[in-house]
Amino acid sequence: RLTEMENITIPSDEDILEDFRSHWTRFSEMSFEQLQDVQNTMRMLQLKAVQTIWNSTKDRLKAKLQQKCSQRIDTDVGKKVQMLYLVTAATLMGLLQSGFLLVEVGTVPVRNIYVILSNALINIIISGMILFFVGYAWSRGEDAYGLWGTSYFMLTGILSEGDGLSESMEDLTNQLGLYYFQYSFGVAVVAIMTTVTIGRTSHWTQIIQTTIMSGLVFPLLVHWGWENQGWMNSAVASYNIGLMDDGGSALVHVCGGSAALAAAFALGPRKYAEDVAFIPTSAPSWTYIGYMILMVGYTNFNAFEYYIHESIFSSTEQSSNDSLKFVTNSVINTLVAAFGGGAAVIMIYMIFFKATFCTYFEFINIIISSLAGQISICGGCRRYSNAMAGIVGTIGGIMSFCWSYFVRARIPVEDPVDAIAMHLIPGLWGIVAVCILDNSPRGILYSIMHKQGAKTCCLQLLWNLFCTLIIFLFSFSVIYVLYRLLDLHRLLRSRIEEVEILAHHQGCTDDELQEMVEAAQERDLFFNYLGPPGRFDKSNKNDKLHIPLGDHYQKKQFVE
Repeated sequence: RLTEMENITIPSDEDILEDFRSHWTRFSEMSFEQLQDVQNTMRMLQLKAVQTIWNSTKDRLKAKLQQKCSQRIDTDVGKKVQMLYLVTAATLMGLLQSGFLLVEVGTVPVRNIYVILSNALINIIISGMILFFVGYAWSRGEDAYGLWGTSYFMLTGILSEGDGLSESMEDLTNQLGLYYFQYSFGVAVVAIMTTVTIGRTSHWTQIIQTTIMSGLVFPLLVHWGWENQGWMNSAVASYNIGLMDDGGSALVHVCGGSAALAAAFALGPRKYAEDVAFIPTSAPSWTYIGYMILMVGYTNFNAFEYYIHESIFSSTEQSSNDSLKFVTNSVINTLVAAFGGGAAVIMIYMIFFKATFCTYFEFINIIISSLAGQISICGGCRRYSNAMAGIVGTIGGIMSFCWSYFVRARIPVEDPVDAIAMHLIPGLWGIVAVCILDNSPRGILYSIMHKQGAKTCCLQLLWNLFCTLIIFLFSFSVIYVLYRLLDLHRLLRSRIEEVEILAHHQGCTDDELQEMVEAAQERDLFFNYLGPPGRFDKSNKNDKLHIPLGDHYQKKQFVE
């Protein structure tokens, strides 16, 4: 029975011979008469061999049983600790909303503070509801053609129907924990997009775009890129490649950044806002606190994404142990990348601009570049060495600064929080950097330095670029078309911005402007107020409200 047990072996003849040699001294001391009795000698040797076999087997059996019991206890306790990590990680990621909120409060006019608070509440509530009903099912459900999931609607069907209660409960806990974790991701994507629309879109627009992003765009992208059956992984599985995006460089930041860019293009810049450049006295303090919260959130963002999928949902012991190592390395890499991005911009200011760091915009650019450094390594945070993570973060911070300083003012978009520079630009760089600087045979630089074939690495880079292009176009086109449709039906803009546009058409008095504001608050602007024809620029066409202003028009035409 002992020989049939797993990993229990009987000592070989060599082991017995070695044991005999160790006792040769005692045998050699026997008298000649004792050794003459060959039969007694052989019996003694056989008994010694059996005793050696038993002692060795007993010791090995005891060690094996102790190992099995310890492993079973460690597994049971480890699963509970892992789920505690999962809930803690999701909760820390939920703090990203507070970080976004404080950064927005510190970078936009004070009059928008209540709009910011209401938009944050809409994001949290609507995203959670939509993910519960359909979002989680489309992202993590049973695969259909590599495009979407078909199960787990309203989280039903997660508990397996098998007889094993423990396995069912474990699967239930994992799936529900993953829903909470993905909810934090979904809310972050929506928050990235809405930072460029602060105070400019109506609440209906906010609700609709949150529904579309958290219920359609992000869940489909998650299924495409983070599920093994998704087409971004399964389509090229024969080449041993797939989308390399561990922490969401493309699936989160490029998705949210491209949606923000689409919203900014659809809205256009505010031409008539006189207080856009106004900076509240408390703005730097709120922005700094928000930055610290975002730094903690993004560090957790990078550290736990790979750990969740490869440790909690993996059945191999080696994967779980390796994931703990990857978590620690990811935390250090994320912090080093943030330091590199911020330090690079500080040196740029000191060398090229002779900055004294006494202005608000210098302060903001340093913060944005530091966060951009963290986001740059999301694509493969665990894959970099610590030094390489600093290089990736430094390049990401410089690229973000160049966009903010040289490009943003030359394109027709308004981005008060610099969401595009903070998310889209470093996200695009991160998806490229992971293929070039990966500290493994899958990295192009590693393969060249170790004189290995880089063909597969180049294919991986091309596939990453192709998938990122699809993610960008999908997110951008959905939001841009949505905004155009809402603008066509007069649901896009907030009433405050509509009044602001009308007020700057040549010479509205304060009394007339006050009447327009009161009418807008009553949600009946066009029926309650009709400005004198002479007050408006008759040679211009208001593209924002689609109101043709001719020489003669009636009230009905004005309303239309």
